[in-house]
Amino acid sequence: MELINEVIQTPGLLKEIYGDLAKPGVSQVGKALSTVVGLGNTILWPVALLNERQKYLWKIISISTVKDLKIFQKKTLSKFPQR
Repeated sequence: MELINEVIQTPGLLKEIYGDLAKPGVSQVGKALSTVVGLGNTILWPVALLNERQKYLWKIISISTVKDLKIFQKKTLSKFPQR
C-alpha cells in the first residue's frame, strides 16, 4: 500500500509506467486497425474502378450527343428559309 501511495505522489512516474504498459497493446491495436482499413480499401477497388469507368462513358456519351444535336440542328435549320 505504501508503494502505491508513493507511485501516486510522484508526478511523472505513473504516466511513465502507464505508457510503458500501454504502448505494446496500443501499437498492436493500431496495426490491426490499419490492416482492416487497408483490406476494406482493397475490397472496394472494383467498385471504384466501375464508378470511374461509368463517369468516363457518360462523358463520351454526352460529348457525342452534343455533336449529334449540333449536326441535327444544322441539317434542320438548312431546310427552312431564314427570314
